[in-house]
Amino acid sequence: MTTPQRILERAVRRGLHQEQTTSIPTRLSAAYLRTEFVVDLMPPLVMRVGKRSARRDRLLTERGHATWAFVTAWNPWSQPRSRLTNQARHRRLRTALARMGLPCVAGRGRDPRGRWPAEESFFVMGCSVSEARRLGSVFGQHAVLVGRLGGRPRLLACAAPAI
Repeated sequence: MTTPQRILERAVRRGLHQEQTTSIPTRLSAAYLRTEFVVDLMPPLVMRVGKRSARRDRLLTERGHATWAFVTAWNPWSQPRSRLTNQARHRRLRTALARMGLPCVAGRGRDPRGRWPAEESFFVMGCSVSEARRLGSVFGQHAVLVGRLGGRPRLLACAAPAI
């Protein structure tokens, strides 16, 4: 059986997990590494940390972007919130993305084992690493998923905003 610590150690060795100004608890890192990041296309585009995707690359190329991020506003700092609260946070994230001029497609992060409810999210095209980190921090996320055309998706740690 693979432990959360082993999952995290493998990801760090492969460069798929990058801790910056904050530390992601090991159990959360393992959960992020198991998560399916689903983009609501027909059929859905399912992404995983470290897995290349020709379909994702085609989407980026068709829309004229080389970078992307997958961001949520649900359950800040991994503290469960009510569905109504999470939906309101999700609308604020959508408004922020629109103001930044970043095109996005709705999606959700889900546990393939079904141990936690899916979290509404956005696949954000043209989003830089610094923008992704800032969005994650502002919306209370330990990490976001980022990538670029032809590359492997990786976790990017986010810091709590300075008070």
